[in-house]
Amino acid sequence: MNDIRWKIKKQDGKIYGPADTQTIEKWIGEQRLMPEDLVSTADSEDWKPVKDYPQFAGMFSYEDTTIEQNIREDKNKPKSCVNHPDRVAFGFCLKCGKYFCQNCIKTTFLEKNTFYICRVCGGKCELLQSSDPTKVAVSQSFWKLMLSSFVYPFRGSGAVVLVGITLVFGLLRFVSLLPMIWIARIFLLLIDLMVIGYAIEYMFCVIRSSANGDTELPDPPDLSRGIMDETAIPILQLLGTFIISFTIFLPVCIIYFPMAVLSVAMFDSIRGVDPRIILPSIVRAPKQYFVAVLFFYLTVFISYISKVLRIPIFGLGFLITEFFSIYFIMVEMNILGSFYFTQRKKLGWFRS
Repeated sequence: MNDIRWKIKKQDGKIYGPADTQTIEKWIGEQRLMPEDLVSTADSEDWKPVKDYPQFAGMFSYEDTTIEQNIREDKNKPKSCVNHPDRVAFGFCLKCGKYFCQNCIKTTFLEKNTFYICRVCGGKCELLQSSDPTKVAVSQSFWKLMLSSFVYPFRGSGAVVLVGITLVFGLLRFVSLLPMIWIARIFLLLIDLMVIGYAIEYMFCVIRSSANGDTELPDPPDLSRGIMDETAIPILQLLGTFIISFTIFLPVCIIYFPMAVLSVAMFDSIRGVDPRIILPSIVRAPKQYFVAVLFFYLTVFISYISKVLRIPIFGLGFLITEFFSIYFIMVEMNILGSFYFTQRKKLGWFRS
């Protein structure tokens, strides 16, 4: 039986294979094959649902079948994210059977295919047609959202988050000024890198949240994916984006970098710097993007100046400069997310 070669026909009509029985079993275990996907032997066209083959039927539980039926039946009905009830669901996890917004789903790539992965359980997600970003009407203009970006960090519980981040970075800066042995200095450096990585991941979350139309700061990311995923990977993603933008694309680096940051945040992958994504996107909404770039570098400049010009107020100047620096970074990320939110149909990054 293991020598049989199989062909697979997915719900979209695409045919894959041939693949051996062991590979089919592996794909079922990874939720890449659903109960209703069609399968036939390599030398025939006798297509049947994979769940109807005795050698594979036992690999599907009743829960798996129910989840698959739910996604097919309810795909066009608007749903809310299980983690953020105030947000429209972006996709449905085929493993845990829950609906999630775009901020809770990771976009990844395999060869030329795009896959959506649940950040909670790691299962494969299927996009909901009703919340496909390329099909949702935009009621707000980019210009209005851009101006509101300057009050965005204070909305909801944003002021608390802003003050909390300021205190953490202020404390780290204060401790770094204290005399200590070299081992303690190395330990402090590691903590600094972890905090910076976590802050970068949070800034990416701000972009994704704003790109989803949210008008308040998102919740800080948890550590469910592991410390490395939440700290080291964001640093490498941002560092890689900067290096690629200002070396390979040096002649256009000034306009390339902001779109690359937006793309890497949205796709949650360094592959977002791909010029096949960036360059067409720049020309699809040039007026709005030019203004977004202008404000991007303006806020970068103001953030830098706030660090250079320390304000000596009761010895708390370093906290005030940290506060303004973090505030303007949040404004930058919100502007990028708002650009995507209002221009997503033109960009067409997540067509299903």
